[in-house]
Amino acid sequence: MGVLKEYRSLGIDTAFYYQTYQIATRKGYNRGELSWVLENNKAMNRVLKIIGARKYKTYRLFERPL
Repeated sequence: MGVLKEYRSLGIDTAFYYQTYQIATRKGYNRGELSWVLENNKAMNRVLKIIGARKYKTYRLFERPL
């Protein structure tokens, strides 16, 4: 649900979340997964906290020169 940098902070992400929620609940879904949100993606993690998402899994990427 990424938004191009020049369109961020305009509420477009909120519209995406709202539409997704409306369609999903209409189809009978009551849960979903928002995976691959990096720990340092503060904007996305802030939104997830606001909408009441529960963190149940953490993915971490490690880098090591070969």
